[in-house]
Amino acid sequence: SAALDEILPRTDILKDKMSAALLTRLRDAHWKERHEALLEIQAVLDMNPRLSPNVGPLLEALKPRLADNQQALSMGAVHAIGAVAKGVGKPITAHVKLVLPELLCTAGDGKASVRDAALSALESWVEQTGFEAVLPLLPRALGIESPAGRSRLLSWLAEYAPSLEPYAEVRGLLAPLLRNLDDRAAD
Repeated sequence: SAALDEILPRTDILKDKMSAALLTRLRDAHWKERHEALLEIQAVLDMNPRLSPNVGPLLEALKPRLADNQQALSMGAVHAIGAVAKGVGKPITAHVKLVLPELLCTAGDGKASVRDAALSALESWVEQTGFEAVLPLLPRALGIESPAGRSRLLSWLAEYAPSLEPYAEVRGLLAPLLRNLDDRAAD
């Protein structure tokens, strides 16, 4: 990838393209201000497909928007987090614990559109980090309230289970999986 970096260099978007004020606007009390900030961030990500790994502050600023009451803001944050994973590539692994626990919980959202967008962003992360990096974070996500969300997360987990190493550490999943098997919800 060094040759590709020479031809198409990675952009340090926090240094060159985004100001601290833009990230601060993501915490504004007015949802329209937060929405405008997300749109600006998405535009920067669209214009800069290859990113340097210095994205921690951006992910930290996007993380609270995953649980935003405004669905458009939650979806915008999900899309941006997925784009960051694609843009950074393998080095995004350093940020797994920063944002993926909340993204996994968002993947269990009661609204199908939010759930599908979150799972798409998770796919972007798994492409870069491998599924094993996500595995320790799944027990918390499988404890969410939404039966439809849990069902979708379990389906997603089932897609990756066959690819796990034979001795992968899965003990942490046993309790949540058993609770979900005992769940009487129709979903």
